[in-house]
Amino acid sequence: MVLPSASEPGALDGKTDHDLGARLFVSARHLRRLFLQHLGVTPDQLARSSRTYFARRLLEDTDLTIEEITFAAGFGSVRQLNRSTASSERAIRLAMSGREARPSDERTGNQMLGRWW
Repeated sequence: MVLPSASEPGALDGKTDHDLGARLFVSARHLRRLFLQHLGVTPDQLARSSRTYFARRLLEDTDLTIEEITFAAGFGSVRQLNRSTASSERAIRLAMSGREARPSDERTGNQMLGRWW
């Protein structure tokens, strides 16, 4: 018997925790608990982060419009993409705030977080 993998590309896209849990023969609650314990995020947060990363790659590597990128990355609207991007950037800032040395922009003196994607 071959068990399905949660790490298959797109395994979390467009599916609920219940759907993924059923594929893996565990409850949605237990699945969320395992994701939090081992990855520090819920399945939904991981899927959203993956879509945001993919959208950023498309922004950098293609000439697609923002609307095309939004839907190609699996977001329902540009507003959802913007909200997800802002949320990711906030998390990065919080994670970086505890670090001591960060490069700064010589022109403005502002500290730079750099590219994380």
